[in-house]
Amino acid sequence: MRRQSVPDNFLMAEAVTLLCFSLLFFCSHALVSPGSSNSTIDELALLAFKSMLSSPSNGLLASWNTSSHYCSWPGVVCSRRQPERVVSLLMGSFNLSGRISPSLGNLSFVKKLDLHGNRFVGQIPPELGQLRRLQVLNLSTNTLHGSIPAAMGGWTNLTTLDLSNNLLQGEIPNEVLKLHTPGALKSFIAECEALRNMRHRNLVKIVTACASIDARGNDFKAIVYDFMPNGSLDGWLHPDTNEQTEERSLDLMERVSILLDVAYALQYLHCDGPAPVVHCDLKSSNVLLDANMVAHVGDFGLAKIIVEGSSSAQQSTSSLGFRGTIGYAAPEYGAGNVASTNGDIYSYGILVLEMVTGKRPTDSIFTQRTSLREYVAQAVHNRTSDVIDTRLYLRQNDELHDAGDALFERNIDGLISLLRLGLSCSEEVPSSRMPAEDIIKELLAIKEVIL
Repeated sequence: MRRQSVPDNFLMAEAVTLLCFSLLFFCSHALVSPGSSNSTIDELALLAFKSMLSSPSNGLLASWNTSSHYCSWPGVVCSRRQPERVVSLLMGSFNLSGRISPSLGNLSFVKKLDLHGNRFVGQIPPELGQLRRLQVLNLSTNTLHGSIPAAMGGWTNLTTLDLSNNLLQGEIPNEVLKLHTPGALKSFIAECEALRNMRHRNLVKIVTACASIDARGNDFKAIVYDFMPNGSLDGWLHPDTNEQTEERSLDLMERVSILLDVAYALQYLHCDGPAPVVHCDLKSSNVLLDANMVAHVGDFGLAKIIVEGSSSAQQSTSSLGFRGTIGYAAPEYGAGNVASTNGDIYSYGILVLEMVTGKRPTDSIFTQRTSLREYVAQAVHNRTSDVIDTRLYLRQNDELHDAGDALFERNIDGLISLLRLGLSCSEEVPSSRMPAEDIIKELLAIKEVIL
């Protein structure tokens, strides 16, 4: 068979076509390559983090998918200057469980990583040591165990570290100071003095302030707090069902007593202490219980001292800027307003509602259209039993069954009064919220009713 020759112009066209396809493939590959696309790196890191959660499709992370940009996902904050880079991951009290993914170490622009108040297990990934820009790390109130990675010595920009209420080995301070920041040492000493002079039965006691050297030979300063054997209030309100421990719960009187303790602490901080102080991060995981179930307010990492003669709250250098916690933070803080005692009262109101309903403000049943406050407000007049913590309601039935209907009704009235107190404290208008002094009077009246 005679072989036919191929025209030169055909060969040329075929070569050009092949070259175009090669260039197209190369360019498209470059656009999605993790080594060259910052957006791909951060998105993949977040999706890998989600994949290691026990129930990643439920609750606040249900919208974490490729149908929307990752910078709009709940808990994710991206940079204004570089909008493709994640700078904060704020997922405190998100009701998450599972293991912390090593992929978070790829979020190289992250300055704040807050995963406190969840149910994470396992070890702290050494890969987090790659976060050279990290300034704040809060992994407190989880079930993390094992040794604390030596890689954390590379966090030269770290200002705040909280690993408390875990099962970790080794002693790590709640607050680590970056000494090379101008004025930081002086600010740290002033903050220690302010906290040391605040003495109240319902504040976590400061044992001492100490100095040491980290693994790289760098100096750091630390504040050591008194140990609270009964853990956090969050652990009592939301016990981990996966733990093989005896179920524990609080009765109505215990809940009212704890709320009174917290109110006394706020009254002291706002009015009766050496200088007015705004806590700025009041929530159930920051209320600790001693051996006698007396409540103590702790974690002053975001606290502001109100300067005499000024309505503005000043913040020490050793703490990073205010953000608070989603669900507990007052709405005016989202508009950039300065911290105020009214903001603490709002957080307290949400805490009251959480105590009665047994639901976190970040519970999966709440959406952008419905909050814990709205959930209670819609039911407080005629469907109160629908929103009361089931464990509490059943306990009331069991304990008061033989005591008569009158006592049962009084306890229900007390629960309704608590719900109304929570709603009053969490009014949207700051000036409409009652001060701590009036809260104490209301709680004492409620306590008299349920005795």
